[in-house]
Amino acid sequence: LRSYRYVSPPLSILEYLYLDSFWDKVTPMYPCWLAPNSITLAGFSCLLAAFFSLSLEGLSFDGKASRIWLMFAAFCGFAYQTMDGTD
Repeated sequence: LRSYRYVSPPLSILEYLYLDSFWDKVTPMYPCWLAPNSITLAGFSCLLAAFFSLSLEGLSFDGKASRIWLMFAAFCGFAYQTMDGTD
């Protein structure tokens, strides 16, 4: 059981060509004692932070937000994708 390692199948061409090698470089940055579910939860909290910051930025819900908050949301989406792919 200790030698078991889950490997997800590459489901898209982008994942096969680029993301798997990127995630393999990011994975050693995590400490060994960190649970994979906690990595995914941290990524999900990034998505929640983006959602709440954008909804508080534009309380009128007219679709207008400043560029800094949109860039923050894009970074949070990238952080979630990276954390979810590297767990």
